Amino acid sequence: MFFKISYFNPVKLVKFLSLLIENNFNFIKNEFLNRKFFNIKYLIDQLYNFNEQTYAKYHSNVVAEHQIGRIVNMRNLTEKYKNEITGDFLELGVFQGYSLIFFDRFLEKDKKIIGIDTFEGLPHDSVDVSLGQKSVEVWVKGEFNNTSVDNVKKSLTKFKCRDVSLLQGVFSEKKIKEELTKLSDHISIVHIDCDLRDSAYDALELIKSYLNQKKTMFILFDDWGVHQNEIPDGFYKWINENQSKFNFNLEKIYTTNYTRYYKLSF
Repeated sequence: MFFKISYFNPVKLVKFLSLLIENNFNFIKNEFLNRKFFNIKYLIDQLYNFNEQTYAKYHSNVVAEHQIGRIVNMRNLTEKYKNEITGDFLELGVFQGYSLIFFDRFLEKDKKIIGIDTFEGLPHDSVDVSLGQKSVEVWVKGEFNNTSVDNVKKSLTKFKCRDVSLLQGVFSEKKIKEELTKLSDHISIVHIDCDLRDSAYDALELIKSYLNQKKTMFILFDDWGVHQNEIPDGFYKWINENQSKFNFNLEKIYTTNYTRYYKLSF
């Protein structure tokens, strides 16, 4: 009986080991960056240090790209359009309150900050997207439920934020609209971070009455396109229904991989 002895190729072995080391190094590096750029204290400390150069440096890491990019764009928006931000700030989809803390730092102190969320996770499952393949697994009801009104309030207090009004409920609830109307008669910035098509549409419907004032409004989308076309679908549906009715102009002013910031003007 004869056995075939495989030829040992040291070149292939070296290539294999090099690839193995590189992949493990990249995994460890990305894990480190993910933890670093999810750390709210670190992000707060760097709010005025992040710039286009740091964005380019960390662009290959999804979490770093998202956090640096949106912080730079939030800061640029509040500085460049300062004279057009005459009203309050509204966030629709608060989760753990990071964006509320960022905007507390960037906005003038006379501006009210209001946040609305179920604080119980997503209100329903995701819907099918209109185009292409889903880029991530479908969102499910209750996802992102690791938050609460009390926990967000504790974070706001910890970072010495101004008084922030937090409303608990879904955007389409009548009581939410009534409470929002009592809190503010003029909204200049709307930050929408709700992941779902129907929630994005309901968020825009909630602020529609403020358009009657014919004042500039900035509509900011976080997690745009994470689930393919879900948020864009809700947004474009609302635009098609309301642009001619209110006769507003829409300009895309800032983008990152997963955010879109628009200026709505008259």
